[in-house]
Amino acid sequence: MWAAARQGRETAVDRGETAADNLRLHEELEGLHRALGGRAAIEQAKGIVALVLRCSPEEAFQNLVRLSQRSNVRLRRIAELLVGAAAGEPAAPAEAELVCRLCAELGVPDLPPRPARPA
Repeated sequence: MWAAARQGRETAVDRGETAADNLRLHEELEGLHRALGGRAAIEQAKGIVALVLRCSPEEAFQNLVRLSQRSNVRLRRIAELLVGAAAGEPAAPAEAELVCRLCAELGVPDLPPRPARPA
C-alpha cells in the first residue's frame, strides 16, 4: 500500500537533496538579493550623474565606471555613497572624504556629504 502511495512521488532524499544543497541555494538567493540591491543603487546614481552633468544614462554609467577604476572602489559602493550624499545622509568621516573626492572628479560640488554625528 505504501509503495503504491509513493509511486510517482519523489522525496527530497530520493532526489539527493541534502542540507548542503539547501545551504547553497540559500546563499545563492542571498547573493541575488544583494545584486538586485546593488543594481538599484547603480541605476539611481546613474540618474543623479546624468541629471547633474546633463548627459545620457550611458555616459553617466561610463563616468561611474571610470571613478570606480580610478579610486579602486567597487562601483556598487560608489553608487551607494553618491545616492546617500544626494539624499543628505550622513557619511562616516573616511567615506565623507571619498564622496567629496568622487563628487569633485565628477564636477558635482552640489553633493556634499555630511559627516556622521558622534554617538
